[in-house]
Order: sequence, then C-alpha cells, then structure tokens
Amino acid sequence: MIFFSLGVMGWLPRRRTALPVTVLILLLVGVAIYMPLRVIVPAYRMTTLAKSALWLVQNKTDLVFGSAFRLRGYGIQPANDGSMLTLKLYWQATGKPDFDYSAFVHLIDELGQIVAQKDHAPGEGLGYPPTSWNVEDIIADEHMLQIPPQLSPGPYRIRVGMYNWKTGEQLPVMAQDRSIGNFTILDQPYTVR
Repeated sequence: MIFFSLGVMGWLPRRRTALPVTVLILLLVGVAIYMPLRVIVPAYRMTTLAKSALWLVQNKTDLVFGSAFRLRGYGIQPANDGSMLTLKLYWQATGKPDFDYSAFVHLIDELGQIVAQKDHAPGEGLGYPPTSWNVEDIIADEHMLQIPPQLSPGPYRIRVGMYNWKTGEQLPVMAQDRSIGNFTILDQPYTVR
C-alpha cells in the first residue's frame, strides 16, 4: 500500500502530491480493513457444528420432527436477573428440508397456558435457513424468551415443535419410532424465582 502510493506520487507534480497521496493511503487502509471483516470472514463463517459438539450438550434428546429434523439436545441458560431465558436447541438434518419450517418454543404453566414464546426458523440468525441444510448438518439454534415480570414463582415447562409458517401445520414428533404428537415437552423444567 505504501509502495503503491509512493509510486503514484512519482507521477504527480511535486507541489500537488501531499493531498492525493494522503487520500489514496487512507482509501487503501479503509479497503484493507473492510475486506477481511466484511467480505472474507462472512464468506468462511462456519454455521454447522461438528458431530463432536453434541458430546458437550447439556441435555441430550433423540426426537424426530417430520422427515427432515432431529432434535439432538438442548441447553437452558437463564439471565442473572431472571428477565430472560435462552434455550439453545441442537437440530440435525435427517433429510434435505423442503421448506423453511419454523421452530416454536413455549414456556408453559402447569395448565399448559403459554406465558412466553419465541418462533423462528432454525439457523435463521446464522443466515442458514433449513432449505440450505444438507443431510447430517447440525445447527445450534438459540431462542431468547422474555420472562414476564408478573410471572408467579415456581416451575414452568418448555414445549418445542416445528411447523409450516404458511399453513400453521405442525410436524409430527417421533420418539424411539413411536409418535408422541406434534410437539414435545422438554424434561428439564425452568424455575421462576
């Protein structure tokens, strides 16, 4: 960059070289900073996880949603102040998804009433929606639920499912080759303090 600028400086008349060369150097420095951060890094960002990442998952599951998704596990992380709950779902593609299905996460009370929820397509936040997945891809999908401040203390359950956002149709869920409905309730409850 510096040698290029000095070479350009040799073509310009001596009394008018300082400003154009300074502008050229600043422009090249800007390009040198922009390219790695905004072009190269996003192009090589890893969106899928290695299979070994599943060894470290807090809570392991083996649930099949429809014909293309397997829930391999999940992790629950409450915020220190109790205002937010982060649920990380680990999805694996068992087939090539034919649609960008959405995953729903419901925090429910003892009567099954929804007290907080979050829906989005797995991988959407990574720029890697389900129709981009290949068979065996593993995606960590974070759902952040805002906990209502007026919520009574006690245990709450987390309900998870997948659905076609155009039609509202939920995918069937299978556990050990038997149908358990069109959603699952995770084993680990969430306790509001």
